[in-house]
Amino acid sequence: PQPPPAPSLPPMRRFVCVNYPGFVKNANRAIESLGGLHKIETALRTSKLPLTFRPGVPHSRPVIGEISGSANLILRVRIRKRSKKGSTK
Repeated sequence: PQPPPAPSLPPMRRFVCVNYPGFVKNANRAIESLGGLHKIETALRTSKLPLTFRPGVPHSRPVIGEISGSANLILRVRIRKRSKKGSTK
């Protein structure tokens, strides 16, 4: 008897995690302070990522971050809080 065919794996996807030095309330503004998606993609090749705390000010000097590889897994866990009536939000 022939063994069953091996299951096919889904195509590999690459994820990027940015350790942002602050609490992100607006993801679009955080991406803008990193120079936009184009600059983030460029930084993956050059291993330098500038962060500008005031993107609209031309004299604001950026802080340079370095790209480092990792094999970690990041999870986001949300705990639902019960309202006073006992129902979940």
